[in-house]
Amino acid sequence: MQKYEKFPEVFSIYKQVIRDKQRLKEMKKDLHEYKWLVGKKKNEFPQIKPEMKILLNKKLFALETEFENEVARAKYEYKDVNTLYEEYALNRDELNSEFKAKITIRLDKAKDEIKSIESAYKLRIKKIKELAKEIKKNNRQIKEKWKDSKFKRIANEIIYRDTFLEVQKEANQLIEEYHQEFQKNINHLYQEFEEQHPQIKRYKYKVRKFINHKLKPFKNDNERSIYELSIEVLFLANQLKSKIEYQHKRVVNAKLELRYNKGKTDVLPFKVYLERFAKDVNKFSNWKFIAALRNGFFALMPLIIAGAIFVIINNTFISPEYGGFLNLFSFSVDTLENLQKVRDIGENIYNAGFAFYALLLAGAIAYNLAPHYNSSRWSMMLLAMGCYIVVNPIFITDIKVMGTSGLLTAVLVSIFSSVIYGNLSKNERLKINLDKNSVPDGVIRSFNVLVPFAITLIVFALIEFIISFVGYNVGEIQIQGSYVSVNSLNQIVVIVLQLPLTEAITGLWGMTTVVSVWQFCWFLGVNPHGIISPIIEPLQLDGLLQNQAAIAAGNAPQYVFTNSFMFSFIQIGGSGGTIGLVLAIFMFSKRAEWRNTTKLSIIAILFSVNEPILFGIPIVLNPILFIPFMLGPIFVGILTYMATVNGFLGYTTVFVPQNTIPIFGGFASTRDNMAFLIIFINIVILTTLYSPFVLFANYTKKIDQMRNFKLNELPNLIIKKGLGKKNPKDKPSETQKTSTA
Repeated sequence: MQKYEKFPEVFSIYKQVIRDKQRLKEMKKDLHEYKWLVGKKKNEFPQIKPEMKILLNKKLFALETEFENEVARAKYEYKDVNTLYEEYALNRDELNSEFKAKITIRLDKAKDEIKSIESAYKLRIKKIKELAKEIKKNNRQIKEKWKDSKFKRIANEIIYRDTFLEVQKEANQLIEEYHQEFQKNINHLYQEFEEQHPQIKRYKYKVRKFINHKLKPFKNDNERSIYELSIEVLFLANQLKSKIEYQHKRVVNAKLELRYNKGKTDVLPFKVYLERFAKDVNKFSNWKFIAALRNGFFALMPLIIAGAIFVIINNTFISPEYGGFLNLFSFSVDTLENLQKVRDIGENIYNAGFAFYALLLAGAIAYNLAPHYNSSRWSMMLLAMGCYIVVNPIFITDIKVMGTSGLLTAVLVSIFSSVIYGNLSKNERLKINLDKNSVPDGVIRSFNVLVPFAITLIVFALIEFIISFVGYNVGEIQIQGSYVSVNSLNQIVVIVLQLPLTEAITGLWGMTTVVSVWQFCWFLGVNPHGIISPIIEPLQLDGLLQNQAAIAAGNAPQYVFTNSFMFSFIQIGGSGGTIGLVLAIFMFSKRAEWRNTTKLSIIAILFSVNEPILFGIPIVLNPILFIPFMLGPIFVGILTYMATVNGFLGYTTVFVPQNTIPIFGGFASTRDNMAFLIIFINIVILTTLYSPFVLFANYTKKIDQMRNFKLNELPNLIIKKGLGKKNPKDKPSETQKTSTA
């Protein structure tokens, strides 16, 4: 039932409001198109004269060329030169007059088009205002009529509440009678069976076995007799269930009357709310800025992974002084120098990805934003990189601003520079028009974006000038016990946003929040890599590099929840720690489809690719696995966090790709042997959490099979009539009607 449907006088107005709101939405959409079209026509209007003049010049040039050829031939063809000059002047004047008339016609036509669109635009605005007033008027009427029906609703509520309580009491009594009747009939069945088959013992256990388990061939006639008894017991149980469901439905309907009396709709299933939430989340993930962030990070991921691989090689194999594999051997000074040269190769590759990461990220984000503004990808990318250099003039003395310390600044500068340039480049008045016949296309495109380029760079240069001017006059300020001078935008962003956010995200509460949201997104079937990763991964990466810098300086690292920590210790086997689910399925599951899906996915799970499990079992929107899928990663994350903070496990200092086998990724990221033990404990915890729910899934499978059980398809069905006393308030089910027939 829809909202207010119980009250026709209100419901008719409410339906009209819904229709008007839909019309208003469509009219606003049309209004936006009109506005865009007016802007386009106004931008094209100043270009009419230059375009016509260019065309006129082409015609005049062709006329002049033809005239010169005629004059050159005149001496050989004995033509009158004066006549040729007179005809040329006449043709030139006619051409000028013709084009002047055409320009006037085109200008008048363009003016008329702009006026007609503007009049349609104004008319649409007028209609929108009238419709909005009508909606407000109808809403006031709804409130007034709803207020007028207050006493009627109060009286109805008393009646409906009394009815509800009466129906609820009656239903409870009837359900109790049904249970007593069911037990009486069961006892009667058992008594008759014992009288007919006194030689059969412990038959009740076998009755339950026939009902709850898969049937197997009968070994003797006794088992067949017990099977026939189990059919009758199952029939009585279905009768009881149908009667109870009918009484519950009566109670629910009586309760819904109370809800309808308050003007509310039917109760929506929880799944509907989840689907709406998932739709909003998908809309957010497809937002142009989030999509550009995501694609920008993915574009730079090969550089990061390549650098991380060489860091692992350097630290694990060829760095004796850092506890690598070669630490087991003794080397001469010359050999150590040669090893250092080999290490330099890996460090150079590492610097290719990390030393200029912020600068490259600014360009990558702008590159992916360009199509949304119909701009050149390369132009917008180069502009974003230029703007980032403009707001960081200290890069000459401090090259670190080009690396991960400027991540958040790079994101902000890239987005705002792209928005400014994208909107300015659409303005035809800011384009420098050159002759297309005499100038190459590349030069024309460059001059078309010259003014938007310059304006965007000036905006960021002014921002940097203001910040440095204020910082110079204010001097050093005290922040967290130390005095610093703020001379660039990056310093402000790092102090105000990046450091606090990094500490919040990489801390315990930040980890719990991120993991919870991450798991919930996957439960809805939404990939969080496109929503959460663009926001948290730069901060996690910054925390990882801060840990590296702290160890290099001889200080203690402080950031726990980094990218490598999440991939290696929490998402073991993929999001949700599904390696535990895989082990639980192999040990306890009796569902063939689960076991088959897991067997096909085992190799992918080892490399933390668990989409076959998420959508194959599925885990997505599966209420049975919701609790362990949500809580498992949080539990193991807290355990590993506590182990790291208390010194049992080293901090993560090396970036490890997500698809690294966890048991190796944990050691590579921490260079601590305790990582093997912690990962093993986490796998045991995850398996323990998933196991009860896998066993419960076995039980639900049996329930589903019983639910799909058709009594008229069973062989040797025996239905005894006259069992129990029928209640006149019982609504006969379909099976009862069939048995009576």
